[in-house]
Amino acid sequence: MKTTRSSILCLVVLLFAAPLLRAQDISKYRHFTLGMRLTKVLERTEQRVADVKVVHGRPALIQELTWWPPTLPGISYQSDTVEQILFSFYNSELYKISVTYDRTSTEGLTEEDMVKS
Repeated sequence: MKTTRSSILCLVVLLFAAPLLRAQDISKYRHFTLGMRLTKVLERTEQRVADVKVVHGRPALIQELTWWPPTLPGISYQSDTVEQILFSFYNSELYKISVTYDRTSTEGLTEEDMVKS
């Protein structure tokens, strides 16, 4: 009886712990993290406050920043397949990252391939 109880307990712990072992942190994209402050994103993208578009001012401040990663060799944000990134901010905190990939680099990929990458 003791062995059965221990086995069941181990199985339950394993079932709850298994997803944590392979879980991917979806709150991050490259060097950007959801919740990041607008000033930090501006710093990392080398953009200015003037580049930020105010979408809505009240009751909450909603802002957007469109960034085209540089294509020069040797730059840490080399665009590889990224055409542009749209950052959306809620009260100056990053809440959404929308990435547009170069059409030619994603030809032939299935939906599953895109999710995996």
